[in-house]
Amino acid sequence: MVYVVSRLASNLVRQWTGKAHPFLSIPLRGSSLGTVSPTSAPFAQFHSSSASTSTSCTGASPRMEGASQLRASPGSEEEHIRLLESLRAAVKATCWQLLGTESELTASKCTKFYSKQSGQDDMALFYHDGKFYSMDATCPHEGGPLELGDIEDFNGESCVMCPWHEFDFSLATGRSSMGLQQDTYEVVVVDSEVYVKSDTPYAREKPSARTADSRGPSSSAAEATASVDTTPSADTNTLSHRAVQVLNTVDLAEKVRLSRSLYSDWQSGGVTQVGRCQPPDQPPRRDDIVVLPSSKLRYKKSKSKQGVINLLHALCNIELWAVDLSWDIVARFSDFTVGDDKTPLPTEFFAEWAKVADDESKHFDLLNSRLVALGSHFGANPVHNGLWDHAHDTAEDLLGRLAVVHMVHEGRGLDVQPVTRDWLAEMDPDSLPMMVTIIEEEITHVGAGIKWFRWICEHSTPPLDGVSTFQALVRKYFFPGYLKPPFNKEARELAGFTEEWYLPLVKPKAIKK
Repeated sequence: MVYVVSRLASNLVRQWTGKAHPFLSIPLRGSSLGTVSPTSAPFAQFHSSSASTSTSCTGASPRMEGASQLRASPGSEEEHIRLLESLRAAVKATCWQLLGTESELTASKCTKFYSKQSGQDDMALFYHDGKFYSMDATCPHEGGPLELGDIEDFNGESCVMCPWHEFDFSLATGRSSMGLQQDTYEVVVVDSEVYVKSDTPYAREKPSARTADSRGPSSSAAEATASVDTTPSADTNTLSHRAVQVLNTVDLAEKVRLSRSLYSDWQSGGVTQVGRCQPPDQPPRRDDIVVLPSSKLRYKKSKSKQGVINLLHALCNIELWAVDLSWDIVARFSDFTVGDDKTPLPTEFFAEWAKVADDESKHFDLLNSRLVALGSHFGANPVHNGLWDHAHDTAEDLLGRLAVVHMVHEGRGLDVQPVTRDWLAEMDPDSLPMMVTIIEEEITHVGAGIKWFRWICEHSTPPLDGVSTFQALVRKYFFPGYLKPPFNKEARELAGFTEEWYLPLVKPKAIKK
């Protein structure tokens, strides 16, 4: 049996895909192609849908299963055309995409491919121990870049470790010991060329048109806007001025003291005015704390004392940014108004976020104290500023800030807390009491995000539907625009974050799992 391809069919597919496709390497009897009837099995299923735009995948491999059933026979030009239409539909229906040659893709441990389709994740192609593996490139925890993670043996499996928070993902299955699941894709090598099976089109270069503005509709900026007037008030003993003082403080102990003192003074009446004061673009960090771009961060995960330290250090970093994010929302949106009547935010809004900042300050202190007890401290490892990226993106959009930072990211924290708590209970039981406290209070933080998101939507002109507005903002600001299970449904419901908010943002493939 000899593998031959019609020159005409090959030229058509080259014109259509830019490359010959191994799907068309059909074993035929005889030395000439002749004509294969589109009604012959297995082409019949493809010919009937050749005019369709459907992208659902069939089970065929790149070298089509059952192709040996085909017979070559002479035919008319019309039959040739029908055959080529069938071939075209057949190639599309398989969802196999050529990624490159085996030699170029084995040169590095991972190659990133960019989605050409809005709202879909990029893909990471790993080469490890002589095999290719493929999965979505964005960590389902907090959006870390998996293509930059190290590959390690973990629990007897080859896993890629997220460089942000050490979450492990099996190269073979996409499962994580932390309870998350990453989508994986079948990869084959045919004639030294590497193919992946996915209905998302990929490119080696990042599409130039893929910007934040192209990922979804904008929020209701006309109905809900923040004033750009940053003229400071005469009285500096205001919530906003002192919030900015916390944001600009680099000494960690002093930062926590100022934060907790401010909330105490607000509660006791020592501070009564919200005021107005411009916050920094990004809070500074102490000189000895190495803040790396998220793409440069590396952690090592292990079931050891150092593994516990690394995890607690990563959690410390999250809590420290959470302190800053809570005070930033107070200062940055202190003169925010909503609706045609320019309704200001009620004092309760600022009081609630001051309470959240106080909680986050306590959480940081608890975690850092445990680090010290284990012989380490915050700053011993490099940290990333990935959470602040979303704060920067939503600096002029309060609904966007609430949606992405205080609902999506805080909600994901609820999702992973049970597994994190159980892992620490095994590896460091002394950490368990503080983890119980943290998760209980984080539920109220997600609740605060939802509460004020609803309030702004209800007071907009015209009123906005909260659920659909949230989903539009996630698609706009949170690349790739969808969320991944598993979800801590019980904790989310306690916060008022019920399934109608987030399940429509989950890929259908993930829901089926």
